[in-house]
Amino acid sequence: VLKIGGPEAIRDIKESSIIGVKGLVAPMVESPFALKKFIQAVNKNLPSDVISSLQISVNLETITAANSSTDILSIEEASQLYGVTVGRVDLVSSMGKDRSYVNSEEVYKLAKKVFIKAKEKGLKACIGGAVSIESAVPCATIEHVARLRRQRPTSKPARQHRTQLVMRSKYCQMFRESASCLLQFCEHFWHRLVDVGHQPI
Repeated sequence: VLKIGGPEAIRDIKESSIIGVKGLVAPMVESPFALKKFIQAVNKNLPSDVISSLQISVNLETITAANSSTDILSIEEASQLYGVTVGRVDLVSSMGKDRSYVNSEEVYKLAKKVFIKAKEKGLKACIGGAVSIESAVPCATIEHVARLRRQRPTSKPARQHRTQLVMRSKYCQMFRESASCLLQFCEHFWHRLVDVGHQPI
């Protein structure tokens, strides 16, 4: 998968066919027009047989993109997309926050808004940017989190702990989808090494 230099990085798009990439990702798509230009550039500069098997994705990674996600994913050209990634580090930076804000409730709500629209369109939805153990809790703790939701702690530390665990659980599914995307990439890369005669270590 190749992330090109921008929605209309023509040279990157043309050269992607030379190295045989499986997918293209356009960063910093902030408007329906940017998505339209990206899809038009792909259609104009790549053969139809390449496009038919190409996974075309976009990064929505600014507050402008998140707020415009419904409009972006509603245009006709969005039907050619394979997936959408919410890049949280650039997103919080565009909000005037530092990277410690990526696991905040506000960012969760913005990502959820994008993912609901993406899923309505049948697209893959991934989350990126400072993804760590702080972004998700193990699935085994989901039941514990559900109990926490029903509880009403009285002390401030207990309330803060409950809030943190509940918020982290919301990222569990997003984290698993991102991990799945990474595993697919690793598997594809492994097979490419074998195809060209290299033995992976």
